[in-house]
Amino acid sequence: MKNYKAGVNFGLWISQYGNAGKEHFDNFITEADAERVATWGMDHIRLPVDCFFFESDEAPGMYSEERLQYIDNCLEWCKSLGLNMIIDLHAAPGFTFFYADSSIWDSGAKNDLFENREKQERFIDIWKMFTKRYRSEGRNLAFELMNELVSDSTEPWNELWLRTVDEIRKIDGDRTIIIGGNKNNECNQLKFLAVTDDPGVVYTFHFYEPGMFTHQRSPFIIPLKDYPIPVTYPFYKKDHQAFFDAFDKMGLIPDVYRREVFDRGFIHDDLEPARRFVEETGKELYCGEFGANEFCDPESAERWFEDVVSELDGMGVGHAVWTYSGDFSFLTRGYPREDGNKKIIAMCSRIPGLSK
Repeated sequence: MKNYKAGVNFGLWISQYGNAGKEHFDNFITEADAERVATWGMDHIRLPVDCFFFESDEAPGMYSEERLQYIDNCLEWCKSLGLNMIIDLHAAPGFTFFYADSSIWDSGAKNDLFENREKQERFIDIWKMFTKRYRSEGRNLAFELMNELVSDSTEPWNELWLRTVDEIRKIDGDRTIIIGGNKNNECNQLKFLAVTDDPGVVYTFHFYEPGMFTHQRSPFIIPLKDYPIPVTYPFYKKDHQAFFDAFDKMGLIPDVYRREVFDRGFIHDDLEPARRFVEETGKELYCGEFGANEFCDPESAERWFEDVVSELDGMGVGHAVWTYSGDFSFLTRGYPREDGNKKIIAMCSRIPGLSK
């Protein structure tokens, strides 16, 4: 996507905010943060927003104007700074990327979007609302219909997103619409997405591999939260053999993990399905999230970001790092928030042809 080459997520602000209220919404992200992003040379912000931030189950279709103003404000900041913006529906009616029936996630979330016709209509109505609200905007604004599908099959999602695109097109024939695949937007799931001839549809994936490094000690991932051995990058399988053996017995080791060293070669190979998708469909790709958590040591994180960004840039894939502030922030790793890790900032801000 033109002008969506290097960006950052404003996650955990109006998405995944727990029990936070107005003080959080007013202060966690401000115009000064958008200004900071612009000074880095980034060209866009991906804005995750949960549906229940502006709509409740008790009053479907009643959208809080006060809450929507936060989205309006962020868009105005972006426009004044020459940044583009993506509205990402991070949690939808009856759907969140955390799910209950899994041996991986530590979550009690229940997903029934694809079995509940009423919630599907609510989903479509949300996007009709956004389309009408922002119809006057140009290419500076894109819509990402849903974050990180998790489902037994991609087909129900194909049906829903195609219906939603049809409804959007009745109102706005030119809006860029971003569609992601199954298993939390893994790039090896792109092949199961319906391919449309709509030139405004862009496909997306997320990249956090190897997850054993990027998500080490994550409290919400059952196999990793209590794993006591720090994982550096790159690393050798033999250094964590017992962990791999346990996963292998559970049938959870994908073929790309059957190797001895996890380095840039692994990252290159893991991205092969994305390259193949572009070759076979001619469609454009975007990486809406990539990152490594605060438990990764700074030097390893620098090496990982260097390899991932180099691979994405080499593929011509625009990207947005996860995330600006809070848990999983790409700035924090032992550095002051106002300073951050300048090496990682520089890597994630790369825009081909931009003079730094």
